[in-house]
Amino acid sequence: MDQSMLRANLQVEVEAVHVFIAAWFRGDVAKDRGEFDRQLGQRFHPEMINIQPSGRALNMTELLEPIFDAHGSNPNFQISIREFQLVAIKGEIAMATYIEDQTGARNSTPNNSRISSVLFELRGAESKPVWRHLHETALG
Repeated sequence: MDQSMLRANLQVEVEAVHVFIAAWFRGDVAKDRGEFDRQLGQRFHPEMINIQPSGRALNMTELLEPIFDAHGSNPNFQISIREFQLVAIKGEIAMATYIEDQTGARNSTPNNSRISSVLFELRGAESKPVWRHLHETALG
């Protein structure tokens, strides 16, 4: 897969994950464990680490279970992604950065932005992205 196609696919991946998370928090999708696992759990590597803007490092379970439990808890929550960049590719690893803007958040400043770096493992001929490491840093 050429670099421009990979970049586009990774941007679609990042946006799809955030669209689902926002819809989940708003309660716009049914609270269904199977669908939740398909939309999030299966995208993340079992050893994935997420470093929150607070500096707290979460494993996959520590990240996903509170999200699952928060279904429908934030009806005004929105996420948008901007300034997506493919930073590096090395074999089956790719790194990207993007800015995530949140509005209507309940568990943080209601309107906030963060810059994120994500490390993907690329699997198979289609270079299916699997999230290995996500580091989020608050802006402003």
